[in-house]
Amino acid sequence: MLYRWNFGHYLSGAYGFMLQTYSIPFCKFCSFLNYFTAQVSAWLRVFICLDRYLSLSHRHKTWFSQSRNVLIIIIFIIIVFTIINFHFFLFACYYNEDGTMNVQAHHYQIYPLWDYINLGLYNCAPFIFMIVFTSGQRKKPKPILNYTLEVNVFDILITSPSTLTTPKFSQQIRETYLIMFWFNSSNASTESVDEKYKFVTYYPLTLIIVGTLFNFFTFAILWRPIFRDTKKRPTIHYIRTIAIFDILMLYGWNFDHYLSGAYGFMLQTYSIPFCKFCSFLNYFTAQVSAWLRVFICLDRYLSLSHRHKTWFSQSRNVLIIIIFIIIVFTIINFHFFLFACYYNENGTVNIQARHYQIYPLWDYINLGLYNCAPFIFMIVFNIGVIYHLIHLRQTSTIRKSRIQHRSISLTLVITTFLFLIMTIPATVCFGFFFSTADSFVLHLFDSILYTYHILSFPIYLITFKEFRQEVFLLIIPCK
Repeated sequence: MLYRWNFGHYLSGAYGFMLQTYSIPFCKFCSFLNYFTAQVSAWLRVFICLDRYLSLSHRHKTWFSQSRNVLIIIIFIIIVFTIINFHFFLFACYYNEDGTMNVQAHHYQIYPLWDYINLGLYNCAPFIFMIVFTSGQRKKPKPILNYTLEVNVFDILITSPSTLTTPKFSQQIRETYLIMFWFNSSNASTESVDEKYKFVTYYPLTLIIVGTLFNFFTFAILWRPIFRDTKKRPTIHYIRTIAIFDILMLYGWNFDHYLSGAYGFMLQTYSIPFCKFCSFLNYFTAQVSAWLRVFICLDRYLSLSHRHKTWFSQSRNVLIIIIFIIIVFTIINFHFFLFACYYNENGTVNIQARHYQIYPLWDYINLGLYNCAPFIFMIVFNIGVIYHLIHLRQTSTIRKSRIQHRSISLTLVITTFLFLIMTIPATVCFGFFFSTADSFVLHLFDSILYTYHILSFPIYLITFKEFRQEVFLLIIPCK
């Protein structure tokens, strides 16, 4: 790290030149090194914090704490950030007409865009994980031998009814908790309990029905002739993909909420194949959906800040980005297929792994990948969008262009704001407060999170004029 920009500061001050602008090979290598080394260094520190957390919260060594596996993790980090920053070798640096070196790329503006991305990869996301692992202390409930339990164990479990439908405790604790929850409920108002029980059971089913119809309808509308010119509007690729992934999201934990309340079982604990697939699906779909929204915000920012189309705004490249996002989060969550889920001695399915404790560790990681990092990028890009919209309003004389940019950007701002208030509370509560928060509040937050993923259709209908016109034409066709 000391031989990157730091060495460049010395050379530029003492000798009037920098290695980054010395030649094309030096430019590409130094540009890559400047970001790669910083990001790898930061994430190595994250895994040191993770190792300390696991060594304190587990009696025996976990998979992450074994020497050979630590080397695998280090190699994996290096490979991931090599891939992320490899575009410097492919596109960065070229000679200007006057012979000077240009550190940008022909196809897109690397700076300040990559500085914004580096803010998340080198600063924000690692800092969040370091704070979480440094402050994290895992509570271990006492062994449950029979249904006459001590009061403190009862209190730990009874305050978290949503553990029935989310992988927070082992299957044995879930089953015991089900009996304890209804035993405790006999002392409360029967009518009140029944109303809450019906809500947390049947509202998820409502989300599945309404959400599937809304997102499928959105997907169908976006294939109508007016939206087929993806070269002109490459963002349509993102919105179509989001509609598909928002449908898939509703059939994860949300569907299990309904099944556990209505029929007393969950797909995630039905069999080993179902367990592995559902565990993967619950995180994979949410993370892909969130990062697709990030790249929509990036596309809006680039379209407003550049006169000509950038590399990120070309239709073919948007498809490449979507495939890349899907591959990355498939790799990140692929450990569920390899290690998660096994049969207990009594024949029940255990959703943990034999080699390490998946939960609540992966909930903390998901907090960063699904909520914090995407939200930070959305905020950064939307601030840039708002700035350029104000500038466009002051300088542009083309009314149609201003209205078009304003309507699309308004949709993004509303989506980002709803993402903050509807998804983060649920993830934070289940990650940190599931043993202390009120049971109904936890269920309510979880329902609000999944409600966010059915709102694309009404948001587009309200804020997107052409989408609204196509909906009306489909419902009331012109004669």
